[in-house]
Amino acid sequence: MRTEPSVRDESTPESTLHGSISASRQSTFTPTPLHNGESPAPQQPSLCHWVLNPLDPPSQQQLCSFTAASADDLHNHILRAHTQHLNATKGFVCHWHGCPRFASASYGQKSKLNRHVQTHSHFLPYACSFTGTPYFCTKRFSTNDQRRNHEATHTDDRKYQCSVCGARFKHATSLSTHKFTHTGEKPYKCWICGKAEGDPSNRSKHVKKEHPGWPRVRPTDWDDARVEQERQLRGMTGVKES
Repeated sequence: MRTEPSVRDESTPESTLHGSISASRQSTFTPTPLHNGESPAPQQPSLCHWVLNPLDPPSQQQLCSFTAASADDLHNHILRAHTQHLNATKGFVCHWHGCPRFASASYGQKSKLNRHVQTHSHFLPYACSFTGTPYFCTKRFSTNDQRRNHEATHTDDRKYQCSVCGARFKHATSLSTHKFTHTGEKPYKCWICGKAEGDPSNRSKHVKKEHPGWPRVRPTDWDDARVEQERQLRGMTGVKES
């Protein structure tokens, strides 16, 4: 049976002030990066790094003091204590300390912000259903699509075939991307500098390597003028050739 996401309503105390951000506080929690939304390595109890007073100077900002026993608990806490009361007027903004989108880019919907928060809490609600013999798979994922794509790796169903070279794929999207290797097309452009790639994963790698500190995806409230302003502030003088 597949495990669906749930948000528990526990009586765990909500956030309290902890004082200004300090190096010792930051060192108590080391986030484990998600690899394509898959299960990270087992974690120790995690601290909530939500900034309670984001408009104050960085030296005076205070972090939430909640300590979670698991990623599940941390995610439920963030939703209950920090995003539940947000609305369109306040803006659906991430206030997680160290987030590239910190207090700057509002999501269009609360659900999208809550989905983004999973990158901080490492909450992975979708478990692979191939848990029995001979698979014994324990992987979990942040989205249902990621789970479905993963579960296809447990089967040999490759029904999508390339008409040029005969390569077969389990997903139509994989075949579509593969075809660009034959046509030479590069439809996936970096929203920051314009460099084009033939594969969306290569574009993501490019942004991470060439534009550290930038949001991986263009914020919904950044128009062309805002993007150009950010380029100038960061010393970028032009758009790369494809």
